[in-house]
Amino acid sequence: MRITKKQGGIIGGVVAVVLIAAAIGVHAHYQNRWYPGSTFNKVDVSGMTYEESVKKVKKSIDSYKLKIKGRNKGQEMISGKEIDLAFTSEEKVKEAYDAQHKKSVFSAFFGGSKTNVTAVTLSEKKLKKKLKQSVLVKGNDSYKITKPVDATITYDTNKKYGVIQKEDKGNYLNRKEFYNATKRSVESLSKTLNLTDEKNNPDVYVKPGLYHDDEQLKQMQTTYNEYLFHFIQWDMGNGVKETLGPDALKDCITVNTKKRTVKLKPSKS
Repeated sequence: MRITKKQGGIIGGVVAVVLIAAAIGVHAHYQNRWYPGSTFNKVDVSGMTYEESVKKVKKSIDSYKLKIKGRNKGQEMISGKEIDLAFTSEEKVKEAYDAQHKKSVFSAFFGGSKTNVTAVTLSEKKLKKKLKQSVLVKGNDSYKITKPVDATITYDTNKKYGVIQKEDKGNYLNRKEFYNATKRSVESLSKTLNLTDEKNNPDVYVKPGLYHDDEQLKQMQTTYNEYLFHFIQWDMGNGVKETLGPDALKDCITVNTKKRTVKLKPSKS
């Protein structure tokens, strides 16, 4: 079917009217509501009235609990009440709400800045005390705290040469980073914090000084085995000579992972 110029003009006019009506409807809907993308500490309040948003966040705070997951199946639970978690002054929140409504709602739809309000406060003193006493820090009979151990070189009695012994990461927390990660989670009203997630929490655990895939350790292994493969012959006097092979030489080699050195010391025999 062929559309005439006159018909095309009528259709275009109808479309324009529909778009204008839709725009008016969107403006009317968000006149007394938070714009799309609005959050209180990552709690989505988009499309809510101011009163609804405050009520929702206050309710979340009242029942708030954070479950912390650590290495070796370690766990800790923190409730909002333990750390005086509370809704911040409504004055700050209302200011953000009013500032938002000075702009067009379409700014939120088409790449405009989103509104994120910091709406909670907590007692840093009580949070620090809680974490200091945490089983993830102090340990107990069923959850042992172990410090990280460097990867190193050890002698393999079957293979007769030095092999790389993998590092032990342990579960010893960097207390400052542990506190910061927990505080961020509480302030965003997150329900869980996974300390084993090394991508998001790379520094919460104290790290070994040397890893099994470190190039320096591989060079140390080469030096270690060069010492083992050069048998040493000792003149014991009176025509008696003793040859030291790998099984004996291993006791003459010292590995220092902190200084990244491998040295040969005299035999005690």
